[in-house]
Amino acid sequence: MVSIDDVEKGKPEPNIFLFASERLGVAPEDCIVYEDSDGGLEAARRAGMCFIDVRVL
Repeated sequence: MVSIDDVEKGKPEPNIFLFASERLGVAPEDCIVYEDSDGGLEAARRAGMCFIDVRVL
């Protein structure tokens, strides 16, 4: 588990997603982010990860 307390900058900076992929030993481009906020989607994009917007329209 990774939280905002584990990184210096939160979303939309990609730090939290990059740290999670590092801890998992998985390249960012091999990750999929399920996200429900604009900042989170931007963070995933900046991290070079695939992402899915899970918000109900």
